[in-house]
Amino acid sequence: MEKKPLVGLAALAVANLLVFAAPFYYIMPLVAHRQSLLTLAFWSQRIAPGVAAVSLVCAIWLLRPQWKAGKLPKTAVPLFIPILMNLPVGFINPVEWMFAPAEKVRIAPIHQFADIEETDMVIGIMRNGQSRAYPVRYLAYHHMLNDQLGGLPVLPTY
Repeated sequence: MEKKPLVGLAALAVANLLVFAAPFYYIMPLVAHRQSLLTLAFWSQRIAPGVAAVSLVCAIWLLRPQWKAGKLPKTAVPLFIPILMNLPVGFINPVEWMFAPAEKVRIAPIHQFADIEETDMVIGIMRNGQSRAYPVRYLAYHHMLNDQLGGLPVLPTY
C-alpha cells in the first residue's frame, strides 16, 4: 500500500490537533495571556469546524482508493479522531468551560467562616449598612461573583 495517503492524513490530523488545542492552551493557568495569544485562540476556535470539514473531505479523498478496494489501513482510523474533534469546537467557549460560574456560594458571617486567615486579602463592600468581604483567593478562580447586598446587585471581581 502507498504511504502518501497516510502521510497526508497524518498532516491533516496534526493541523486539526493544533487548531483544536489553541483555545485550550490559552486558558492554562500558568501561560502568559497576551493579546496575540488571545487573538490566536479565538481565531482558531472560529475556524475549527471549517478546518475539520475541509480536512474530512480531503481525508476521504486521499483514502478513496483504499476505501473502494476494501483495504483501508487500520492506522488510518485513529487519524480521523483529531479531525472529528474539531467539528464541535466552534460551539464551545473554552474560557467559560474552564472558569465555570460560581454556584451555590455560601455566605456566612466572618466569625462562622472557618476557612479565612487574618492574612487573606479580601474585597470589601459596604452598602446600606450591610457589609460583605470576598476572599481574593476564592475570586481568583471564578474572577467574579453575582451577589446581592443591601437590596442591590453587586458583582465583586478580581
